[in-house]
Amino acid sequence: MIVIYTFFVATMLVTGQALWKSAAMALTPGMPFSINNYLIKVLLTPKFIIGGIIYVFATLVYVWLFSKFPYYQVQLTLVTLSLILSVGVATLLFKEQLSPVNYIGIFILIIGVFLITRKG
Repeated sequence: MIVIYTFFVATMLVTGQALWKSAAMALTPGMPFSINNYLIKVLLTPKFIIGGIIYVFATLVYVWLFSKFPYYQVQLTLVTLSLILSVGVATLLFKEQLSPVNYIGIFILIIGVFLITRKG
């Protein structure tokens, strides 16, 4: 059951982060850089705001999970699933390239989730 809950939270966290990256990438790369100007423009985009709402909701569910399951199971499972989902988003949405070693690491993470959530 913990895998289902943590997968839900991980999906929301990664979705929020992907929306933030998308908002940051949407700004014109050629514009003169000013950290204040950049932050204000990013923070006011709909993608950033929706991403923030999703992220806050995910964090509330994350805290609830700590009250229902052992800390190590929640933390290790959620972080691992978030990493795996992040790689999927990076390659599919943002067209980022992975090396064969990266794919081996993902496979090891998947095995790790299985071992962490296993009883006994």
